[in-house]
Amino acid sequence: MRHALFLLITFAALGLCACAGFSRDGGFDAVADSARRHLVLDPKWPRTPEEQTKVDAQVAGLLRHPLSAADAVQVALLNNRMLQADFEELGISEADLVQAGRLPNPRFDLLHASIGGQYDIEETLSFNVLALLTMPYARDIEKRRFAQTQNAVVLHIAQLAQETRGPSTGRWPRAIPATIS
Repeated sequence: MRHALFLLITFAALGLCACAGFSRDGGFDAVADSARRHLVLDPKWPRTPEEQTKVDAQVAGLLRHPLSAADAVQVALLNNRMLQADFEELGISEADLVQAGRLPNPRFDLLHASIGGQYDIEETLSFNVLALLTMPYARDIEKRRFAQTQNAVVLHIAQLAQETRGPSTGRWPRAIPATIS
């Protein structure tokens, strides 16, 4: 009975750990879609030197001619280091979400003692049962934090665009959403 319970808990833990994984985009696609849909903007997150080269070429292309308000906003979105740092924060927030869905590593202890020709070997395998019980709650909390981070990045994009456009150019064509949909 004791071994059956141990196996059940082990397989449950392994099953839960298999559910958590990183997305391909680090949460950025939802932010970019929201910016495109509600703000008619196209933010980019260059993660490789090749992507950065493409972004630099796009900025250089925009700067070759007199800038319209929309072009100035696009240059600001592509060239703003604080916004790029916000995108990196998305990746960190996603890593926190994935970590919340994983159990800490089990611990294996081996004790070997010998006295007067007699050997005593003790083996212990342990894992954090409390972490297993609280995992769904921790994951829900991290999901909310991840969504908050995504919403904060969308808001930062909107603020940067508004600051770049200036107060005299009018309002955005659509309202800024309260949450990413």
